[in-house]
Amino acid sequence: MLIVAALAFALVCGANDGAALVALNLGDRFVRPLAALVTLSVVLALGPVLLGTEVAATFVHRLVAFEGDSGRSALLAAVLVAVAVVFVLQRQGLPTSLTLSLTGAIVGVGLGSGLAVGWGSVLLTLVAGALAPLASGAIAFVLQSLLPALPRRGPLHARLSILRVGGFLLQCLAYAANDGQKMIAVLSVAIATTTVGPTIRPQPLELLAIGVLFGFGSLLGVPRYGTALGRGIAPTRPAQTAIAEISAAFSVFGGAALGAPMSMTQSTTAALVGAGASAAYRQVRWGQASRIVVAWVVTLPASVVIAALFAVVAGWAR
Repeated sequence: MLIVAALAFALVCGANDGAALVALNLGDRFVRPLAALVTLSVVLALGPVLLGTEVAATFVHRLVAFEGDSGRSALLAAVLVAVAVVFVLQRQGLPTSLTLSLTGAIVGVGLGSGLAVGWGSVLLTLVAGALAPLASGAIAFVLQSLLPALPRRGPLHARLSILRVGGFLLQCLAYAANDGQKMIAVLSVAIATTTVGPTIRPQPLELLAIGVLFGFGSLLGVPRYGTALGRGIAPTRPAQTAIAEISAAFSVFGGAALGAPMSMTQSTTAALVGAGASAAYRQVRWGQASRIVVAWVVTLPASVVIAALFAVVAGWAR
């Protein structure tokens, strides 16, 4: 059941995370949506080999130690609760972070099951997760302010093309290094015959399965996310989109270096607000932005409480 849930989780991550990131390129002549989808999926599959799996290890060991059959059951519950919380909030028009929801659900199911919770790692994850959107927004605001002062060499189209492609590739790498590793963590625990070691080493077939399912989920979710980022918060131009992607990538890479899970969509949304506010403050749809912030604030405690209650009702408490 956990293997099926892990594979389905990759599909859901694509429909939630991948679709939102690919939707930034709808109508963009520099990064086509289909090329963006394929690139993101390929980089996601290759990322653990190139960038390591520190964040996956945090999901598996540092927040809560998932050991043995009871650990697998607890992780299955955490995945189901995380997906359910995100689904319910999105049905209420409150798009939120699947990474944030999974983090809360893991802690909640650990508490409800009597498993050891690594409070130091939990605190680091919470602080890093709270700072990431703020840092992304601030970096984007500054970069957007500096953009007019940069040297303008070469044709405008060529400069924008380099900026957009470079920004998107950097975002893909950051997602693979951090946010995307929640799928690796869940699948690693699902297929393990013994306790997963301190270093997560996904096999090529696992990475291929995650990449394919994530890409398919992204394809299914793009129409729903057509206005989820960018146009749903502020009108954006290609340069602003690239600045948002670069700013979010720097924040998320910082979290990966610490082994702290961060949401790419959270960071990118905040960066879009920062870039939009710097370019034209009045054009930012602050009402929509505030609704997204409310969803973020609600997601974590809701996931913790529901997962803890689920574990207690299931009789997993030791």
